[in-house]
Amino acid sequence: GGLIVRRFRVRGIHFPAMTLFGLFLVHPTILVTSIPEDLGVAAAGTFVVFLVWHTAVVFDDLFDRGQKAPPGYLAFGILVALMAILAAIPLGAAPWLLVLVAIFLAIEYPRLKRKYYLLPGLVIGVSSCIAFLYGAALPVESASSPQPVASFALAILMMFTGASLLKDVTSVKTDAESDIPTVFTKFKMKSALPVVAAFVAFGFAFPAALFSGITDRLLFVAAAACVWFLVVHLKHKSYQWVLALYFIEGVWVFYRKFILLSV
Repeated sequence: GGLIVRRFRVRGIHFPAMTLFGLFLVHPTILVTSIPEDLGVAAAGTFVVFLVWHTAVVFDDLFDRGQKAPPGYLAFGILVALMAILAAIPLGAAPWLLVLVAIFLAIEYPRLKRKYYLLPGLVIGVSSCIAFLYGAALPVESASSPQPVASFALAILMMFTGASLLKDVTSVKTDAESDIPTVFTKFKMKSALPVVAAFVAFGFAFPAALFSGITDRLLFVAAAACVWFLVVHLKHKSYQWVLALYFIEGVWVFYRKFILLSV
């Protein structure tokens, strides 16, 4: 029990956040109507994502520890995965299938990140996209609103794939010593960093296409340019700044879509 609590990771909290974002995007009146059943579905759906997320945490730890893993830890990981699968059944076919895919990726991620230098970032991006689509597919009674869900899903895929690739810039030496392939251990920093920076910046700029206001578009483009500059010039020190900008951009999108409701 103590190990489970100690291994709790704040990194990855965006998965439940993406689920709620997808739910609120398609059903923007859910908080206003406050239908008890809808709030229950939102809570249950978010809890399922929490279980999937911690399935990934457990299997990543197991892969790191190997034979040193404590007894019962594998059983705990399997139990959490099964709980997520079973808890998603009442939510409908589409959410349940998305959970199955997410569980598969959660279990495979530790192996993939130690063998392929591009797939781990893509898995994080795809998993974030799945969490968003899962939230959008949750069965609630509140009125739905037509939204460019596919476009938002693509933006999320780009943003979190780029962020995952950038994260590796903070551990180049450790990854090289541990023989973990990343973009920055496979290629020279001078060559790889501008490419990764462009990828991250594109993810920041993409939401501009989803808003009609000139102010919104200028802010997204400015954020993208700022991110590219930070990544290229600050290198390994840029990651925390980029995370802060991710948060600010997410808050702005939430404010414009769900508070002002005047996109």
